[in-house]
Amino acid sequence: MKSKAIQFLEANQSGDRSTLVDDAKWRRDNAAWLKLSHRISYAIMDYMQDNHKTRNDVAEELGVSPQFVSKILSGSHYMDLKEFVKWVL
Repeated sequence: MKSKAIQFLEANQSGDRSTLVDDAKWRRDNAAWLKLSHRISYAIMDYMQDNHKTRNDVAEELGVSPQFVSKILSGSHYMDLKEFVKWVL
């Protein structure tokens, strides 16, 4: 007889292949850019706190949407070189 835990796992397993290994490889390969993206996020947060700015204020100053600023601050947006250069220049 199977345990309740095994029965639960079998009943709720996904048919999709796990991306865990691929995701880990991607993070390893892009570690430098991810670190830079985090530094940018922290710099924006510091700027917001020091200048009493909201995400909407920062979005307007950068010429992007507030949703885009939220993605950067939450770490859910990976900034590539092209995008980074556009911000800096």
